[in-house]
Amino acid sequence: MTLTIMTFNIQHGVDHARRLRTPDLSDVQLIDLDRAAKAIRRFRPDIVSLNEVRDAADKPGFSAQTRHLAEACGFPYYFFGEALSSETYGPYGNALLSKYPMDPVERVMIPDPDPVRPDGHYETRCVICASVHLPSGTELSVMNTHFGLEPEEAANAVDTVLSLTDPAKPTIFMGDLNLEPNSPCIQKLHTVYQDSADLLPEDTKTYPSHTPEVKIDYIMACGTCRFLHVEVPELVVSDHRPYIVQVEV
Repeated sequence: MTLTIMTFNIQHGVDHARRLRTPDLSDVQLIDLDRAAKAIRRFRPDIVSLNEVRDAADKPGFSAQTRHLAEACGFPYYFFGEALSSETYGPYGNALLSKYPMDPVERVMIPDPDPVRPDGHYETRCVICASVHLPSGTELSVMNTHFGLEPEEAANAVDTVLSLTDPAKPTIFMGDLNLEPNSPCIQKLHTVYQDSADLLPEDTKTYPSHTPEVKIDYIMACGTCRFLHVEVPELVVSDHRPYIVQVEV
């Protein structure tokens, strides 16, 4: 069975093109989830991994973003994994949207580094782990995450992901990893996972979307999964470009 899978850091729905034109506006003033939904629908994905989602229906200017995007894009199954929460902005984390049933689906926390450096920028992170039940009868393991910026956070995240991976099972792992391809942490993931970036030109970048300078977004696979096509479209919707693959499962 062939699936189209997307990973997209939506920066909680901020319209990045408008931000470039009107940099003085706040994030809340720039949120346009319908624009993000339109970008997702354009590629007709079967499964979507989202990063930087604010599921904050009770906070001014925000909404239940996971449900909003799922309903706007026609996904009957969806899950939000809270990584952290703030009094002002509410729950913040990752989301997974699927055309097919997800059971079980859970949030797994990535351990915070201990100790931390006083000059570091740390955020608690998580991984969404789901078993997606495909019409073919295959049970596809899917993981979505957003790695932290500090090296200790990335090391903990990679160890967490690998501990959750059964290399014999068809598995898709994806998200904003905040790491460039030559990172030792990415190389450690490559000991288990095939990287869809192998099908991309070496100079492909994903961030920032208007003038990409680095590649930090990934879709990887193991088990019987085989990548057929990879695309990083030149869209300025979020501050990241969406990343889309076709994979045979």
